[in-house]
Amino acid sequence: MALSIEPEISGCSVVMLGDFNPAIVHPSWLHATGVEADISEAITDIQVVIREISSFSIDTRTYTVMPDRFTLETSTAPWVAVADITRQIFEELLVHTPVRAFGINRTAHFNVSSIEARTRIGRELAPIEPWGEFGSEMEPDDPSLIGGLQSLTMRRQRRLDAAFLNTNAKIEPSVRLKGNAGIFMEVNHHHTLLDYDQGDGARPAVETLVNSFEPRVAEADSIINAIMERS
Repeated sequence: MALSIEPEISGCSVVMLGDFNPAIVHPSWLHATGVEADISEAITDIQVVIREISSFSIDTRTYTVMPDRFTLETSTAPWVAVADITRQIFEELLVHTPVRAFGINRTAHFNVSSIEARTRIGRELAPIEPWGEFGSEMEPDDPSLIGGLQSLTMRRQRRLDAAFLNTNAKIEPSVRLKGNAGIFMEVNHHHTLLDYDQGDGARPAVETLVNSFEPRVAEADSIINAIMERS
């Protein structure tokens, strides 16, 4: 599955939740351990690396590490690269690091050409009629004052063999695209491991991530398509 409408901006990320040491996750460490082959100055941008947070970019990948979370995000396909790198880090290098939960996130910003098209999608998902007088005032004579949906999140919950899965799909006006015609969509698959023992380290999370990554991304694209094909 892929997006049927080409977004202006697209991304995918993996977030691991547990106990981490941000200071050790540095471009030079990733290079020395074979995770990143090229950390030349031309493609590496270090924002901060201190005890509390490590944040830097290598090519199209952004690493952000805090004491309670590790995030690896990319803006270019193939999306599975973030899962492969995360697997390598936590299966080979930080295998004893406790990881209790993880998320697989898919994001996209679309230009639907006009504020009218964006408003129509918003009205389908969040009708203004049930809001009475308040809702009727969302369609003033001045189109620059039009109101409506600002953020909507839908959640599905499932119990799987190895994890409890919350799937959260969010739609909002895009703040990254100009012209009041942008739509932002995000699908978050949050996995909380069942019967997790800290002594298991990162192994259960890595195994579940590897087995579920591609199906979750495919489902995220399907969810996004179902909305954006209305445009």
